[in-house]
Amino acid sequence: MTRKRDKAFDCVQMKRSAQDALRNEYESRKSEFGSYVEFLNAKATEEQWQRELLASIRTSEGVVAGPEPPSRDAEGR
Repeated sequence: MTRKRDKAFDCVQMKRSAQDALRNEYESRKSEFGSYVEFLNAKATEEQWQRELLASIRTSEGVVAGPEPPSRDAEGR
């Protein structure tokens, strides 16, 4: 019988830490958004790689995965 190894990390704790960080950022920026959902949608398109990923998983049938990216100025902001 094999011995159970100790975990290198705790998945549940990692998820909770990420959720806490998002909630804390929302609390500090909530005046910028109408809801927590709007905040999450904005976070999901904050970085170029995120926008590229969402664009790559949209299908030709028009099914959208994730929020529509917000409009950006010429500098990407």
